[in-house]
Amino acid sequence: MKKALLALLLAMLLLSVATPALADEEGPGKVRLFGDIYVPAGQIIYGDVVTIFGNITVEGTVTGDVVAVVGNVTISGESYQSVAAIIGNATANRVPLDLIAIVGKVTVNQEVGRDVVAVVGSVYLQPNAIVRRDATVVVGDIRKGAGAQVLGNVTVVAGSSEGFEVGGPLPTLLPLPTLGPLPTLRPLPTLPPLPHVEVQVRGQDALFHFFVRLVQAGLFTLVMAALALLAGALFPKHLVVTKDTMRTNPLVSLGVGLLTLIVAVLLTVPLLITCIGPFLMWAAIFVASIFGLAALGLWAGKGLLYAFKIKSEPLLAIGVGTLVIVGVLSFLGAIPFINCFSWLFWVVVESLALGAVITSRFGTVPPLARTWVPPAPPVPPAPPAPPIEPTPPTAVVSAEPLPPVEVAAPPAEPPAPSGPTAGA
Repeated sequence: MKKALLALLLAMLLLSVATPALADEEGPGKVRLFGDIYVPAGQIIYGDVVTIFGNITVEGTVTGDVVAVVGNVTISGESYQSVAAIIGNATANRVPLDLIAIVGKVTVNQEVGRDVVAVVGSVYLQPNAIVRRDATVVVGDIRKGAGAQVLGNVTVVAGSSEGFEVGGPLPTLLPLPTLGPLPTLRPLPTLPPLPHVEVQVRGQDALFHFFVRLVQAGLFTLVMAALALLAGALFPKHLVVTKDTMRTNPLVSLGVGLLTLIVAVLLTVPLLITCIGPFLMWAAIFVASIFGLAALGLWAGKGLLYAFKIKSEPLLAIGVGTLVIVGVLSFLGAIPFINCFSWLFWVVVESLALGAVITSRFGTVPPLARTWVPPAPPVPPAPPAPPIEPTPPTAVVSAEPLPPVEVAAPPAEPPAPSGPTAGA
């Protein structure tokens, strides 16, 4: 059991050493969130190779540790340090140090320079494989092929072994000495009954409980602010992307986070059959919520510092924003009658933070840029059209000769009346 605990500590140490690289993806090594890592043959990675929610395949060379969280590790090339898979399987040809799997299976194809450990899993040694030191299995089994060897001790806790002598023969214990008869004790004296005391609840008790709730709210606020600052120190660039996602698409983030919480509540009971399933699911939601709360605090803190004309530093903004958000919500939860529905505010904040983390994939996918297009200037009215003058009719010239036109003779003038005769 001691070796299992040491293996757990070693895996946590490997993860803690590799995790700060997530804050800055530049430099030696390779780190990835929600994705696989492949090292082809002939390539050399100087440093650690770490992935979270992904698989690692190494056909080339890695000079540091190889760690996969919620994923499998396959080493067909060379690794100069330890190899660990947390909630996944670890398969390797040649590892100079330790080969570890927590909630998974360990497969040794050729040689391991030190220990092989499987916690809630199994160990299989391929034919002619060699483990230079010890092999330890906690809640699982260990099997080996023909010619496989473990040069150290083989320890199995709550499991089975095939082809191994586990632990060796038990030592012979000396017989216990025979004790004589116990002396007879005198009966204890009977004590008088305790007097009945009535406790009256007064107004001071309600005030005292309110003060206790305020102290609890203050401590909770400080703890959440410290976790948010830790996230800001480890993942500064990812928090900025998550904040931008939250600011750009608040309704989408709120909807995605609320849907995630509803699905998590519905899956809690079915996952109880796996024992560890609900714990892992809610632990992941808690980590994502802290990450999202830090991004929300960064957003709110920048606005508050700008309002008071204070120079905004990322960590200062995260601390101020987280203290204000968590402090106000915790204070509302400590006030009588208001605490009955203060959980609604927590659901809104939790959904917004969690949704932004999921939408941005822990700050690895920036939001779509929205470019500002200035409005077009108003179109001036068109000038009035000039009046249309009537065009004179155009004579139509025909190519054919016109028929002759007969002109009628003017009518004859009537004869002029004769003048009066001379005789009249």
